[in-house]
Amino acid sequence: MDAWADIGLEQLDGFDFGINSGWVPVGDGFGYQRRFETPNFVAIVFGVPAHTPGRETGIHFDVDEVLPDMIAAQDLVREKGYPSRSKDKETYKVWTRALTAQGKRFKQIIAQVRDESPEFDQLFSGWGGCSYAHGKTRPSPIIRGVAHRVAILNPSGLVELIWVMGGSIAKREKASGCND
Repeated sequence: MDAWADIGLEQLDGFDFGINSGWVPVGDGFGYQRRFETPNFVAIVFGVPAHTPGRETGIHFDVDEVLPDMIAAQDLVREKGYPSRSKDKETYKVWTRALTAQGKRFKQIIAQVRDESPEFDQLFSGWGGCSYAHGKTRPSPIIRGVAHRVAILNPSGLVELIWVMGGSIAKREKASGCND
């Protein structure tokens, strides 16, 4: 392809990224999803057409691994009736510490999935990631970031722009070893 303008995407001239495949329509054609499987994780990523309103919202991944400290901090805040931050600073110190640890764990899991799946990594660095087009060759794992565009090959065989909006990552179930 000589230029993005060749396929009617003039606004992308100068962006150096490829076209992603493997996306399937979901939700009555409103959006797309793609499944990535690694030895340890299964990730499902969601995207919506680039013309969809609200596309500037952040990317958010739900990860199925919640640390015990995070659960305890949530219970503590709930038991106290969600007190004011300014009036109960000690409770919110516990909350902030747990939230920070949880955020670090989420980022580690996303980084691990990126390491195990070159296709998943391409969404954020290079093939299909606008971050790459702006000079970030390996952007940091995104928990709350600006949604970015990805060029996909839709089921009709046409190139379409979507906004990657988020997804979920779950640990792959280990085989039970039963011979039933």
